[in-house]
Amino acid sequence: MKFSISLPLMLVCLTGAMAAPQDAPQDAPHRALHPGAKNLTTPHTSHHGAGNTTHRGPKSIHHHEPKNITHNGPKTISHNGPKAVMIGSPFQNLTHWEDASQSGGGPTDYSIQKNQTGATDGNVLVFEVNPYSIVRPMVKYNGTTLAGTHSWRVYVPLFHAGDISSIGSFIYANDYQEFDFECGYGSKTMRGQLKISNLTTSMACALTSQSISGNSWSTMDSTWTVISSETWHIFQLRMDIMRDDTWHVTWIIDGVEVKRSQQKWGPPDMKKGGFTPFCSLENIWWMGDYGNPPKFPTGTPRTPNTAAFDYYSFIPV
Repeated sequence: MKFSISLPLMLVCLTGAMAAPQDAPQDAPHRALHPGAKNLTTPHTSHHGAGNTTHRGPKSIHHHEPKNITHNGPKTISHNGPKAVMIGSPFQNLTHWEDASQSGGGPTDYSIQKNQTGATDGNVLVFEVNPYSIVRPMVKYNGTTLAGTHSWRVYVPLFHAGDISSIGSFIYANDYQEFDFECGYGSKTMRGQLKISNLTTSMACALTSQSISGNSWSTMDSTWTVISSETWHIFQLRMDIMRDDTWHVTWIIDGVEVKRSQQKWGPPDMKKGGFTPFCSLENIWWMGDYGNPPKFPTGTPRTPNTAAFDYYSFIPV
């Protein structure tokens, strides 16, 4: 497969760190299948391998254009010691990554492609999926993280109306302890609430804390926003530890704070000791209009949906 991006080179300077899937790999994430759509009445089946578990999102869908947010809560712990070395790098290879795909996805659904215009070093990790399938290919970083800033630089194309493909940039510790960027075309209902015309080149993104309490999907916190398609974006999660040892999380898109969420849990509650970073392009029923389970259009599938990751990095504090 070949992925081509006709954009000028963009140099980036980092300043701080549907059916239930089958045979999910060990330690695979169990992400909630619908982040935050309470007013959509369909029960939400577990997203990453939790069988027939059902749960519902928060009371309402929140959405807004990116804006600067003022935070008056407790100050984060200051770290005045030497900075740790950044992990991650441009995708020259997958040396530090391993397959974590589910629902029939796998290594045949992604590859490193070289000499790509628009990538910082010409190399990108490209995912490619049949839009009329339930495959969920993903890779996870071979290591865990705590406080610091995660960054993914991602090329977001424009998918077709109804498509359920979702570009995932997220960190995961267990079923409830997970924070996501999930970007796709969006259902007709969601695009209407976001005031996106079906004729525009925009995509919908869910910014989600799977559980503010850290132990129940009933405390899910999800915000939807709009991003431009057919261009590069930098998605960042800033993870701060508060004085009471809880997480304060900030979602940032292209340098602009879009969402903040104060959690009621923190590092002492994490049995596995940290978060694992992921990159994915998954077909998830709630991102489009094919239903649950999806009923795909008849006829020959279109060309695959793709997404490209230029780099992932984490700067600890």
